[in-house]
Amino acid sequence: MAAASRTARLAALLADAETSRDAAEHAETTARTRHDRATTKAKTAKQTARDAIRTHKTLRREHAPAGKLRTSALRVERTALQAENATVTAETTRALLRAAVAAHKAAQRAYDRAAFRAAVAMGQAVEQLAEHLARVAPSPKADPVITTPADLPTLAEIEAVAEEAAVTDAAAKQLAKRATDAKTWLRRLPSGAHGRVGITRTNSGSVIDGEAVAVHYAARGLIVPRKAKSLAFRLDTSNLLGDAVGEAITEEVTAAIAAVLASVRAASMQALAA
Repeated sequence: MAAASRTARLAALLADAETSRDAAEHAETTARTRHDRATTKAKTAKQTARDAIRTHKTLRREHAPAGKLRTSALRVERTALQAENATVTAETTRALLRAAVAAHKAAQRAYDRAAFRAAVAMGQAVEQLAEHLARVAPSPKADPVITTPADLPTLAEIEAVAEEAAVTDAAAKQLAKRATDAKTWLRRLPSGAHGRVGITRTNSGSVIDGEAVAVHYAARGLIVPRKAKSLAFRLDTSNLLGDAVGEAITEEVTAAIAAVLASVRAASMQALAA
């Protein structure tokens, strides 16, 4: 895959640029340390030379012996030479420091360019990979639709099954809603035993945070890979059953639930009596 090979090549160039940048940074640090030491040494040497000149002038004013004057003059020459050498060394280290700083800046710019190119290449490779996976990924399972007109059931059969599906689905929704309301009421209770009812709360695991994944992809200029969902199936029985089915089912479900609750209460009373 051309994108993958280009990404690998740019990643290798990025690694080389990073190594060069780190080496240039180390060289700049070393040059700066040497320059600071040379500058301090040059200042000290100049101060020593000035002190030697001041001392020699004092000895001459005091008409010191000739031997002491010769020794003082030699010290003046020696300290002046040391100060000159230290100054030259400081200037040399200053030039080396400037060159090291320039090299470090150039290496940093090269690293930034390599990092940008590598990031763009990686983003393009991920996008191409996502598109490829979307093409080769298995499509959602399709409904086993009858294609032959002769195999189609009769309209009476279709309406009967549709009525059963609508009624059962509505009843299930009513039961699910009542169960959710009951659980919401029970969630107010603390964990523990409440008579013959036990309430526990356990960790149910974790799931992928889709919003966090989208943020991470967007921060890197990437597109979140997606796959198609299965076709949505909707059953319309308004012309068959009308709008009264909901009320009828509600009454039927309420009666059934009341009967179940009555039997449960009766069983509970018998258990307590025993």
